[in-house]
Amino acid sequence: MAAITSLRPGDEVAGVYACTRKDRLLARTGTPYLALELRDRTGALPGRAFKDADVLAGRFDRGELVRVRGRVERFRDELQVEVLEIARAEEADPAEFLPVAYRNVDELDGFLEHLAREVHDPAYAGLLERLLADDALRARLGDAARRRAVSEFAYDALAARLAPLAAGDLGVLVSP
Repeated sequence: MAAITSLRPGDEVAGVYACTRKDRLLARTGTPYLALELRDRTGALPGRAFKDADVLAGRFDRGELVRVRGRVERFRDELQVEVLEIARAEEADPAEFLPVAYRNVDELDGFLEHLAREVHDPAYAGLLERLLADDALRARLGDAARRRAVSEFAYDALAARLAPLAAGDLGVLVSP
């Protein structure tokens, strides 16, 4: 699967991507088409499905991982994927589509353990020691953090929360 940032006009697309936008629109002729946004760790690219739009739309939902086959085209000086086939990708791992840490995760984990040893309060130090020793709990906390990052800080979630700002409502900038 080619990374989105490496795609060029004329490239064939065959891979799994996150679908972060899915709108059914009408062309000037009145025929329906799908306007999509396909995303991977490297970036996003618009996609359009002109043939069998309603059939294709029933095969997946926005926010799901999708298997796509198509071709990269240039339209109005912008790249987009002309989608020929698209369907939910059942076997894909969502973790492959999350942004990654800039530093090695094992290195960060070791740094956390180092910082925990620097805590001198006995009660807090004991709590941190138990937390760091419980691999299952650490895994659950990491999974919860990833789910929160995806649900609250994904582009579409941020756009929805900040949309009032475009209308001049500065209240969205103040936390309740």
